[in-house]
Amino acid sequence: MAGSTKSKTKTTSWKGSARRDRPALPRNDAGKGGWVLIREEERDEDELRSRIIEQLEQSLEMSQGMMTNLKLDPKSRERWTQLHTNTSQVLNQVLKDKQYREWEKRLKDLEISGHIPRNTGR
Repeated sequence: MAGSTKSKTKTTSWKGSARRDRPALPRNDAGKGGWVLIREEERDEDELRSRIIEQLEQSLEMSQGMMTNLKLDPKSRERWTQLHTNTSQVLNQVLKDKQYREWEKRLKDLEISGHIPRNTGR
């Protein structure tokens, strides 16, 4: 493609890229190390989620200080308030997602152990 302006370098997004690079293994493949890779992948996601939560909490602390700083002009404090609001919404969504994943994991563990039937049929 002569004259093409597209870059020939490979670009990857960080979102989910670690998951795509690993082969998908069925959960019942424990004898062949399937559980090990899945657990490692879950741990990587948990670590990433924890780091994101930490960063969002730090951002909230900083924006809280800036929006209550009386030395700043009202317009700047308003922008910091908007940033604080947006950050808290993102943090709430990340925490909800984390809680949902924990519930899913617990439900799967209960299904595997036989405490609840897999298909409740409602």
